[in-house]
Amino acid sequence: MKRFNLVILADHVIGYRIAKFLSHRPDANILKIYTNEPRQESWWTPLSNYEGLSAVCAYYRTNEQLYEEIKSLPIDLILALSWKHYLTPRLLSLPMVGNVNLHYSLLPKHRGVYPVNWAIIQGERETGVTLHWMDEKFDAGDIIAQRTVELNPWDTSFDLLQRLDEAALPLFSQLWEQVAEWKQLAKRQSGSASYHSREQFHALDELDLEAEMKIGDLINLLRGKSFPPAEKQIFFRDRTTGSKIFVSIELRPERL
Repeated sequence: MKRFNLVILADHVIGYRIAKFLSHRPDANILKIYTNEPRQESWWTPLSNYEGLSAVCAYYRTNEQLYEEIKSLPIDLILALSWKHYLTPRLLSLPMVGNVNLHYSLLPKHRGVYPVNWAIIQGERETGVTLHWMDEKFDAGDIIAQRTVELNPWDTSFDLLQRLDEAALPLFSQLWEQVAEWKQLAKRQSGSASYHSREQFHALDELDLEAEMKIGDLINLLRGKSFPPAEKQIFFRDRTTGSKIFVSIELRPERL
């Protein structure tokens, strides 16, 4: 049995869950886990606080720092789990087997940042999780596996994220049994592709009070922007003072 040497780039709840799963596997050897420094408003517990993982955890600051700290390690796989930073080509060149990303959409739809939010904003009826090989293009590598998750009309982006977390762990744990075959399992991405940038997402932060919008599109926008700290996700401006007035939405489905 081959034991895979891993560098894990992880954040949020799913990063902890998968790292914890791998820490108990005899065929996985975690060399290092990198995570982001927690912000005051963070809605997740930092990985460095979890028992059993803190000894191998370090904070990510730059790609240069990351490269210098891991370049001499005998890495088989880099696993990017809910990771928001672009990896440079020389980082991608370090592992002997390759780099794998867990992305929260059904690629090639919603490449880039905030894929959970965009699925709601654009009125999708389903989305999902994708495990794929990484290359130099953003979220464009060959797909190892996907799992579909249906959207509820009352889902906020935070609700949906939690359900995607629940889908991602069993998908990953089942696939890990075939980790030596991931190259053979992978298929090229096909279908209609879309990409979203951070700038595109934040361009929707301010509501134009003069704009015309369908009610359904407005509800989807508010649902897609409902994410901790939700009270400052979307706003319009007071016509007199110019100050921001923040908007949120509460959805309560009827229980039949």
